[in-house]
Amino acid sequence: RDDVVMVKATMRAGGTRQLTLNQVTSGMKSRTCVTVMDAHRLMLVVLYVISFLMIFGGFRVLLKSMSSVNNLQLASAVYNCCECYFSTISDISYTAERHKNLFGNGTLTRIGSNLDFDYGSCPKDSVMWNQTKLNSKPLHDDCPQVFIIGARKGGTTSLYQYLSKHPDFEGVQLDRGPSAGETFYFSSRYDSVPWEHYKSGFPVNKITGESSVGNLVNCRVPERLYTSCGRTVKVIVLLRHPLERYQSNFRMRVRLSAKQTNSFSRISTLMMAEIHHLYGIFEKQNLNMNDLSSNVNLLLCLFHPAENCIYEGLYYIHLHNWLCNFPAGNILILNSEEFFKSPKRIFSQVLDFINLKPLDENFLNEITMLNYNPGGMIEAEPDFRLLSLSDKKTLQTIYTPFNKKLFELLRWQNVSWSSHMI
Repeated sequence: RDDVVMVKATMRAGGTRQLTLNQVTSGMKSRTCVTVMDAHRLMLVVLYVISFLMIFGGFRVLLKSMSSVNNLQLASAVYNCCECYFSTISDISYTAERHKNLFGNGTLTRIGSNLDFDYGSCPKDSVMWNQTKLNSKPLHDDCPQVFIIGARKGGTTSLYQYLSKHPDFEGVQLDRGPSAGETFYFSSRYDSVPWEHYKSGFPVNKITGESSVGNLVNCRVPERLYTSCGRTVKVIVLLRHPLERYQSNFRMRVRLSAKQTNSFSRISTLMMAEIHHLYGIFEKQNLNMNDLSSNVNLLLCLFHPAENCIYEGLYYIHLHNWLCNFPAGNILILNSEEFFKSPKRIFSQVLDFINLKPLDENFLNEITMLNYNPGGMIEAEPDFRLLSLSDKKTLQTIYTPFNKKLFELLRWQNVSWSSHMI
């Protein structure tokens, strides 16, 4: 587990047993991985013994057999109790000490492979269930190494600018303000812009990356990135209180006169229009309006990035999609509020994750003292640009069930994101 490796299991001679679901989920105390087979609808489980650990390819044996199981709940239970992970981390072995640095002392930072994620909830055509996709050779061997994918107004610009000041990392488009590092290639230009043109915007022979915040929301990006680059890249997600993110995003739009906003635009008007649009689509799909958070796979691809700001804040939907379609060990999840409060500490975790050398304390202070692209209170901000108490309660009703699932997944027990916090 410390090395986040893939496991190849080989059959122990004469070791066939029949196990019940309870035995599978509660009786296995070792790190032995099992392969589940469904013969004549009887749940027969063949016990495997780990013979050796391999970095590449071994887990396909387990995944192939599990994908034939009708009872995905059983398959997922076996997967979770074995603590086997879909991903490897190229170039890095996460030792116990490095895990302690990332997860010790109460930090909310998480690596995807440390989550108790139910892969049985993924669509059967997702990368992690499809052997052809999972084992395919990447299309390119010259990918940028780091992708900050969102959320919009979650601190992505600041994090990208901090990284770009590291002597071993070179960012792109740093003079474009809130658009620093944004290429939009995987979200909107994947089918129209040649790879050579995309790559020409990045430095050669140096660690680099991009910060296209639409990548979190566009449901096709995880598979596109995996198809293009495989396991060679690292993905970073920042998740901010969705109500704060919504209000900050509106302020930025007004400040930039973007998305048909101006100095007279009212946040309540935009909010109600987006709610009407969002729930109109839910109703057309005949979704259970009382339990939307359980229909996560049906809620994908409903909007393009920046098309509906409320939808962008349904983080559980988007993160679930990334975990189904991209190696979990290559995904780092940050809490934006923690990043804003302790930028040095969180930035140091990011450097560790992408294998960049630590920085001198004075240099680290100098880098993280700046706040790039703040949502910012416009001077003498009128009330109609701020969420009212009624607006907050309305949004909180929408976000709460999704936030609950997100907190359970990330083990954010002390995070509430309640409406009274903003």
